[in-house]
Amino acid sequence: MSKLSPSGIVDYLRSPKYFYWSRVYNNGEGLEPLEPSVTRYDHDKIFGQVWAAFVWRFYLGTFSEDNLLQAREEWYEMTRGWVPEQTQAKYTGILNNLVADYYTQFSQVAGVRTASEQWFENDFLRGRVDGINSAGIVHEVKTTTRSPQLAEQLWRVENSIQVKSYAVLAKAEGVQIEFAFKDAPQVTWRAPVKTITEEQRRGWHEELRLLTSQIYEYASCGNLYPCNPDGCCFVSKNFVRMCPYKPLCDGDMSALKEFKPRRAKDAGRISA
Repeated sequence: MSKLSPSGIVDYLRSPKYFYWSRVYNNGEGLEPLEPSVTRYDHDKIFGQVWAAFVWRFYLGTFSEDNLLQAREEWYEMTRGWVPEQTQAKYTGILNNLVADYYTQFSQVAGVRTASEQWFENDFLRGRVDGINSAGIVHEVKTTTRSPQLAEQLWRVENSIQVKSYAVLAKAEGVQIEFAFKDAPQVTWRAPVKTITEEQRRGWHEELRLLTSQIYEYASCGNLYPCNPDGCCFVSKNFVRMCPYKPLCDGDMSALKEFKPRRAKDAGRISA
């Protein structure tokens, strides 16, 4: 049986039909839009990737000026041509402030990480952990905006499919979450280490194993994955974000020209 990533599981829970188009279609190749889009908040995802790479270099001992320069270059390169200049500049300012704060707050030799971007897998799951140290503590970084209830915001991440998967795969003894806040004041908040017990890991292992088994049961059903618009479309008085696969769900296969094969870096592929 092929192996799913945490993001693949989240895609399925978001909407089984979304999972089908993005990860199962065309014998497990999956599709993604030809071009990124501000309306889908793809620039926020890219900013998170740029920040994760910055933190990785921080714990490699990279000097602040070099690290900031590389982060800014990555941001501009990955958003050139589709993110408005005003938005680019806004996020560059955020990046400048977050980098300055990070080098002020934290030590590069404090033992928070001894390895970054580590791949782990078992018989049904695979994933890449942001960072982990010699004590088995997973270090996960997130770019976000502040919630009125920080405790609830932290709980959501610490109990996420992603963190549970990393704990199971890396046999983690604990997890430490960081929030890099994009709203003012732009600083990083590091949560205390949350201990993970062997009993919790066993429970999460079984939970994830059963969940992935249920997902794979659909693999023989072809295009019969149900659609959950509540999970992949957002419509309010002031904002609309429709699922990019909506035309395909509506039966307009000419829309395939707007997509390309999904990049395989984290695709938990299965055969349809």
